[in-house]
Amino acid sequence: MTKQFIKVSINNQGSGFVFLISDVEKASSYLARKDNIPREERIAILEEVKNCYELFFEQGNVLEYNIFSSELKKIKLKILPENVPHLLGVDQRYINTPYGNYFRKHVLGIENQKNIYPTEILRSIFKDIEKVVDFNEENGKNFFHYYRIRIKCEIFKQLLNLEEQTFARIMLNKNHLKSGTVEERISTKTTDFIAVLNADNKRLPFSFIGIRPDENVDLYKRLDEFYVPITLFLPFNPNAFFENQNICIPETINKRCDKGLSGRKIEDFEAEFLSKKIASLGNFEIVPVKKKI
Repeated sequence: MTKQFIKVSINNQGSGFVFLISDVEKASSYLARKDNIPREERIAILEEVKNCYELFFEQGNVLEYNIFSSELKKIKLKILPENVPHLLGVDQRYINTPYGNYFRKHVLGIENQKNIYPTEILRSIFKDIEKVVDFNEENGKNFFHYYRIRIKCEIFKQLLNLEEQTFARIMLNKNHLKSGTVEERISTKTTDFIAVLNADNKRLPFSFIGIRPDENVDLYKRLDEFYVPITLFLPFNPNAFFENQNICIPETINKRCDKGLSGRKIEDFEAEFLSKKIASLGNFEIVPVKKKI
């Protein structure tokens, strides 16, 4: 069976994960929101959220990647400011709960409104992170899932420099996902994954970026495929997401932001390295996308 490869860098900057399997399991569990994470660690995690937020805006208000493959349409992956809070773990569902209303009124000083934007919540949190953490401790209830946020921040930094990463695109068939995996309960809108290689991490070899088609683009008039990211996670069972899926390995990636243009074409040996890494997870063949005739 012929394999196809995407051009990727095996020297990616996001490979320095220090997370344990137990951390990833907690990040996948809703109950872990109540775990007793030390105050100093919570403060450090929210400071890292602030850092990631600022890193995004250092590049401008819009970040766009063009990912090319000879087998498929070009992918345009766009990250907008409104995508950032959710990607970093500030979930709109928690903001609009009764506790969320109480939290933003009494801690952040934001009067309850129907149309409150997560970006405003983030900026208010950054003004006094210690006050936010202390309020959570005093009330015995976390507004944030700190385990999950810590992991999302690391993957977000990979997303900000995707052109430097080693990655493959998985065209998701949810019917083929292994039963019993926590991550099966992904958004119904997720249609693809970008699987980023963490080359130096044997236990947690891939980070995942869930993407979906951009609903603001006319599907019938476009020549390219337009996507936006909607979720970031670090699976402890990545083989479940590769088996029996179509895996595309693009040839080049270009990055566009306010700072300008950048990009690269990847050498075959890098793609070969990635292909072998994926295949080693479950001793299975990569299912290629059929070539257009």
